[in-house]
Amino acid sequence: DDALAAWLEGRALLDLERSTEAEAALADAARLAPASGEVHSSWGSALAALGRIQDAYRAFVRALELAPDSQEVLIRVGGFLLERGELASARTILEAASRAGSVDALAGRITVCEREGRLDQALALIRTLPDDYPISPAMAMAVARMMRKSDQPGEARRLIMDLLALPIAPRIAVRALHLLGSLHEELGAYDHAFEAHQRANAMAGIVYDEGRHERQVDEILARFTRDRIARAAHPSTSSPQPILIVGMPRSGTSLVEEILASH
Repeated sequence: DDALAAWLEGRALLDLERSTEAEAALADAARLAPASGEVHSSWGSALAALGRIQDAYRAFVRALELAPDSQEVLIRVGGFLLERGELASARTILEAASRAGSVDALAGRITVCEREGRLDQALALIRTLPDDYPISPAMAMAVARMMRKSDQPGEARRLIMDLLALPIAPRIAVRALHLLGSLHEELGAYDHAFEAHQRANAMAGIVYDEGRHERQVDEILARFTRDRIARAAHPSTSSPQPILIVGMPRSGTSLVEEILASH
């Protein structure tokens, strides 16, 4: 029917990282199938890709309300929370998906443990994998990062190279190439490291313009002269009162603390 067609089209566009078109198709699908949790979770992924985070939250909440046991819904919601740095919530969602048998959910759980610094638990989860586990992009990246942290850069490099031989989304390929570059560097293969990072930047559309960079530096030097800096206000305080830096997680509080501490 029309809802199914719009949903399938939106998912395909999402895989191709054509987020604007995907969101339009999935918005239509959600309108035509308002009771489908899978449709709302796909829509949430498209909204998140466009940076419409609050809209994405609403779509994912609705998806969980409609299909709390759906493996696809749990994977999408858990992945979104993981990307947002909401690790405790992501762990709960991904554990539920993992119990349903999802390999990608297990990859997410490994990543949560890694980011929380619980490396022993991440390694324990990896040991539960069968020898012939499918190399999904999420699992390959998760296992490779843990191999790197476990002083196995050679094995990690082999795994990432196997991943890059598969047809994967450009967004994943960029991350994999940067990881490969770091692994080459650790193993002393500096030319290969440079090549991997160059490929990643080219795929991401990052082009170094030497002339533009020089002009930017010249403009900074011309604007911030010694005289101008000397005339600027120099606030200071001798108060012993502590400064409390308050903010949501992942909002830059640590950066603010380091800036203040450096002065």
